[in-house]
Amino acid sequence: MKTGKYYGILLMGAGYFCRTGHFIAIKQVDDNNRAYALDVAYSPRSGWHDWSVYQGMAARPDDESWRKNFIASAEELLKKHPRLAGVQINIEPLPSGDADLLRLLDELRPVLNGKTLSVAAYPPPTKWHRFPNLHWQFSYINRIARHCDQLAVMMYDTAISLEKFYTILMTDWTRQLVGAVRPTGCELLLGIPAYEDAGVGYHHPRVENISSALRGISASDQLDRVGGIAIYCEWEMDDAKWQRWRKHFR
Repeated sequence: MKTGKYYGILLMGAGYFCRTGHFIAIKQVDDNNRAYALDVAYSPRSGWHDWSVYQGMAARPDDESWRKNFIASAEELLKKHPRLAGVQINIEPLPSGDADLLRLLDELRPVLNGKTLSVAAYPPPTKWHRFPNLHWQFSYINRIARHCDQLAVMMYDTAISLEKFYTILMTDWTRQLVGAVRPTGCELLLGIPAYEDAGVGYHHPRVENISSALRGISASDQLDRVGGIAIYCEWEMDDAKWQRWRKHFR
């Protein structure tokens, strides 16, 4: 795998959009797994809180008032931080065929003033993971790609327990996604796992990891048609993982 235009996007976890659509900024995390949050819509929530405070936060793209607040908060965030390249929408869960996401993307684009509109997407269906609510049909992937500038596909959490089959799936998904996205002109990023989360059932880090994912992607012979590789996530990276990453990009 050669260096060049390929790059990584590291999820930093800058904050959350709450039920009203307002942005809650996470300023700092301490050693006790508490976060210092700044909630512009509700001042008593500003300060130190356990992460459990944010459980149940929900995106509501079907709600017009939520979309308006979300878009206004995104616009304000970009004005405060002009160096940001754009906005990525990551709503989970989100079923294939959801029309409200398309509406949100179309309403959000005008306030970005030419900056990147990115979407974190579910991967296509596969026989290895028969959970349709965690996969998007090719037709929907193609539709979403026509409404944004960049698609970052989350190619992990497959529950596959053998590395060989995960690597094969990454090869298949890469070829399929290039076929679905490239005609739209949208940039395609392939999301690969760097996290552990052992024992959760849906992710086995000895199977799903940087090395196995990149081997599968490289075997697709489609890398020249891919915009880049997106690492999930920055806070799980260490020296050993960076070495495995660099091994494939030289």
